[in-house]
Amino acid sequence: MKDYEFRIDNKDFKKKMNLIRFGFPTFTLVLLGKLGMRLMAKVKKLTPVDTGLLRRSWFLDKPKVTPMNSSIELKNNVVYGLSQEFGAKGKDGRFMLRKGFEEINSQASKILEIEVQAYINKMGGGK
Repeated sequence: MKDYEFRIDNKDFKKKMNLIRFGFPTFTLVLLGKLGMRLMAKVKKLTPVDTGLLRRSWFLDKPKVTPMNSSIELKNNVVYGLSQEFGAKGKDGRFMLRKGFEEINSQASKILEIEVQAYINKMGGGK
């Protein structure tokens, strides 16, 4: 019976692992930015328009990545934004932020799967 040997080109393997290890934080920031932009587009679309101030005032903070978690914040500093979101004085809330988040959250797994596979392919380890 013939012996078979499994070998990894050590130099190539190290190079790919370093690309993944050192490139992943940047990848994470870019991915959070993409998800944040999708969320902002959805929330803006759901935001009621009177003067347009509330809709124009949505903005994203820079993504934050730590070893324990990653986050991005969508903000709006228009004073009456809370009453539009949650309702006030007999008016129902529009829940544009909650609805936008729920929609993007329902798509997030698929988006992440596609983006991570593309990243792996780019690093030379995919299908």
